[in-house]
Amino acid sequence: MPVQDVIDRLEAAIHTIQKMGIDVRRDWGFSGASGLCRLGKQHLLILDQSLGPLEQIDVIQSALAELERPLRKAA
Repeated sequence: MPVQDVIDRLEAAIHTIQKMGIDVRRDWGFSGASGLCRLGKQHLLILDQSLGPLEQIDVIQSALAELERPLRKAA
């Protein structure tokens, strides 16, 4: 898969989660620690830039799945 396609997928995934009201922090130095966390009532997604784009996409997909779980339980 061409690199630009992967970058486009990553940006689209970030845009999707931001549209859900999730703040996304992208930075270096989290030692690979990335994922969804909560600050008070607000969700926050941390993406360590040292991860490759495919790994960052996986983190976002996991966060989306985690956000959907409570909705399924309530139904």
